Amino acid sequence: VSFGAPVSEEISAAASIYSVAVNDIQAYEDRDVPADTFSNMSQMIVLSFARPTMRNLFAGLNIKLARETLYQNSADACMIDIGFLYKKTGEDEAEDILEGISSFGLVIQNIGPKVRFSEDSDPLPANVKAGLAYRNFLKPGFNVELDINFPVDSDVFINAGFEYAAFD
Repeated sequence: VSFGAPVSEEISAAASIYSVAVNDIQAYEDRDVPADTFSNMSQMIVLSFARPTMRNLFAGLNIKLARETLYQNSADACMIDIGFLYKKTGEDEAEDILEGISSFGLVIQNIGPKVRFSEDSDPLPANVKAGLAYRNFLKPGFNVELDINFPVDSDVFINAGFEYAAFD
């Protein structure tokens, strides 16, 4: 569930609540001996703020509170995301270094302390993501988007997509 709205001429804010649960997971005492069942639940509350910082540049901040429950253990985490978005307007010069690229974004996700689950502590799944959108690629209405992720706990990966707007 999410809600967002402008809170002033310069600042927009949003709030989101996420919840996922899996119930009746079978536990085992030994490999073949069923025991009780248990549940797993993940919940998160996110407060988001965004504002323009200078011509065509916007900044955003997420404050996230999360709780993970697995069997008889729970862990809480507080983390932030910081992001920037550059959006080119029609009045920008054609000689611009980003000619053809209509927007470019950069975000650092899940900045925060380690999460403690029972005896063990683990770092948050931090990620740095950069993305761009190329509008009217090859022909009007055909848009291409690309982002690259640099997670700290796994390999780099790239996402790509496209869209075609048949009607304006």
